[in-house]
Amino acid sequence: MGLDLQGTGSRHSMAWLEDFRRAIADIPEIVEAYRLTGEPIICSAWWCQA
Repeated sequence: MGLDLQGTGSRHSMAWLEDFRRAIADIPEIVEAYRLTGEPIICSAWWCQA
């Protein structure tokens, strides 16, 4: 099953991005997260590993 969600943030600094990355990394059900530019925020799935 897949679910796509889109969210917005009022800040777009690298510090905010790192805080967001840490927050979602603690949720094992989230295996991928990308910015709208396509840049991965997190990706622990096998297809993301180089």
